Amino acid sequence: MTSAQLQLGDSLIDALCTNEALRGALVNLEEVEALTLMRLRSELAHLGKAPVLHQAVQRLQRRVAAHCRPVSEEMPAVIPTHYRFNGLDLKLFSTLTQFTSTGDLAMSELRLEMMFPADSATKQALLTLFPTVD
Repeated sequence: MTSAQLQLGDSLIDALCTNEALRGALVNLEEVEALTLMRLRSELAHLGKAPVLHQAVQRLQRRVAAHCRPVSEEMPAVIPTHYRFNGLDLKLFSTLTQFTSTGDLAMSELRLEMMFPADSATKQALLTLFPTVD
């Protein structure tokens, strides 16, 4: 990945760890890394040994350990993200949805992370960038 742009099927966790353009656009990178690490540790504790999650935790642990400020132990309901690039200032928050169904193990591993505007300026900027199609 050489640009901040993500493609269909890309992992946001991988991008957070390796996409320097995306990382450079994140104003609150240290906060996002720390909160993402907390979320992944929680998922790993609930799912047991998940190699992909374990690798992501290891990568983020190294980055978060290098931060100079202490990390909160409380996990907020949402992860706030603040991006600044190409003259845009976007403040978003993400939510994570996990699908579960009795007896359907495959569904329990499916997660959907969605980003929402955190303020009216961001909402307007996104509506301008991505107008609705009639």
